Amino acid sequence: MTLGGHMIHLFHRKKSEDQESSRWKEEVVTLYACRKDLENIPQEIEESFSEMFQHFCMETENHYVAQLKDGSSMNFHITTKEEETAAQTKGMANFFSQAPLDNLEVKEAVLAQILMFNCIIGIGFQINDTVERNQMLLGKINELAKRLSALLLYPSMALYDYHGQLLLSLDGQSDVQTYRPIQEK
Repeated sequence: MTLGGHMIHLFHRKKSEDQESSRWKEEVVTLYACRKDLENIPQEIEESFSEMFQHFCMETENHYVAQLKDGSSMNFHITTKEEETAAQTKGMANFFSQAPLDNLEVKEAVLAQILMFNCIIGIGFQINDTVERNQMLLGKINELAKRLSALLLYPSMALYDYHGQLLLSLDGQSDVQTYRPIQEK
């Protein structure tokens, strides 16, 4: 799959026999943002995916479910409580502080950004063997990230901006030479 023009392996999981035999595979991407306006996130989700959603509803205060037109589903778990986001971002910053990135300015800027996050959106979705469909879905996830000025964390433990640039991976890789933390809306 590609993201922002780069060929990347978003989901580094070994395929089990069960996964091979099923049409759909469950995946997760987590968006991290620093926002003042936290109430309009469900609206941003719905607008970003409007072409793909058949139905979108709130299950609980922080959990939204979407039925896509192709029969698959998506789950959105939104965390904005300060205690929860602070604990998660602190752990994430400690985790990525171990990355052996040579460009210490970028690393420190990314770590500073991580510590500013006050909104975490876990997106659970299903992919299949249809490359065009999966690309469109990932494109919509990027569109949501752009709307929220969010960063994307993939299961491979790589952190990307919404342009598709690798900011930092656990193994010390990065596509950027400079980075400035952002705080949005």
